[in-house]
Amino acid sequence: MHIFEMESSKKGSYFLAAEFKKIVAVYESSTGRKLGEYNTHFESGGKRMCIAESGKYFAAAAYGRFGITLFSTETGEAIWTTKEIKRIQQICFSSDDTLIFVINDDNRLYTLSSADGSIVTVEKSIVKIFSDSTHEVKLTSHGNLTWNGGSASLKDNKILCLCSGNSRVFCTIMGGGMKCFSDNGNVLWKAKNKPNEHYVKLCYNQKYDYIIGLGFKYSSARKEPFYFLDVYSAENGTVVYTVGLNDNSQYTFINNGEGVVSAIGNVYILEKDGYILNEKQFEI
Repeated sequence: MHIFEMESSKKGSYFLAAEFKKIVAVYESSTGRKLGEYNTHFESGGKRMCIAESGKYFAAAAYGRFGITLFSTETGEAIWTTKEIKRIQQICFSSDDTLIFVINDDNRLYTLSSADGSIVTVEKSIVKIFSDSTHEVKLTSHGNLTWNGGSASLKDNKILCLCSGNSRVFCTIMGGGMKCFSDNGNVLWKAKNKPNEHYVKLCYNQKYDYIIGLGFKYSSARKEPFYFLDVYSAENGTVVYTVGLNDNSQYTFINNGEGVVSAIGNVYILEKDGYILNEKQFEI
C-alpha cells in the first residue's frame, strides 16, 4: 500500500492506514498485526475515517455521493451505509463508541447512531469536533470552543488540532502556537510555533503528563526531516524536547501517545527524555 492518511482510535489501541482512495487497512498497535485490508469508498483530503477503541468497527467516508460506511474488522462486511450526508470533512466516534460525529463543509455536525447509521441530531455552525473518554470539544464557525462544563473564545484564529487530558483542553492554531485551557475555560498557558511550522496532530500522554504536537515544516526544502515532534509539559507549557522524524511520511500516535508509527512502519517510542526508534518495525 502507498499510504496517504493514518488515524488512530481514541487511546491509540488500533490504527488505520489508507490509500488515496478505497483501500483501508486496520492494525493492532501493541503488536503491529494487520487485522485486515478492506475495499471502501474512502476519499483522502479530510479526516474521513475513524476506528472504535475496541477495534471491532471502523468507518470510512467519501466527500461525494458514496457517504459513510461502517465496517466489521472481523468480517470486512459493511454493517450499514448512509448517503444522506454529502461533502464530508470529518468523522469520529463518541467516547463510548455508540455514536459517530460527522461534519460536512457546510459546517453542520451530524450525530449518527453507530448501530444503524440513523441521524440522531443535526447542529449548525460546527467546524471541528474532538471526543475522548472525558471531553467532547466543539469548535464553532465563530471561533468558540465549547465542551462539557467549559468554553473559550478564539475568534479570528484557525484551529488545526484539539485534544484533552487531566482536566485540561488543548488546541493548536495555524501560525499561533498552542493554548491550554482549564476545564472551566481559563487560559493556563500558551506556547508559540517556530516560523513556518504548525502541528497536524496532537496527543496527550498521561504517563508523563506531556502534550505532544506532531509538527510539519511547510517551507522546508525537504532535504532534512520536515516532520517533527514537540513534547511539552502539559502542566506549564515548557518544551521538554524536540525530535525530527526521518521517514518524511504519514504518522499517527499509538498506545496513549507512548508511540508514533509511520507509514513505512517505523515505530518511535516515547521516553521521559526523548523518543527512540524502536528496533522492531511494523509491516505496513
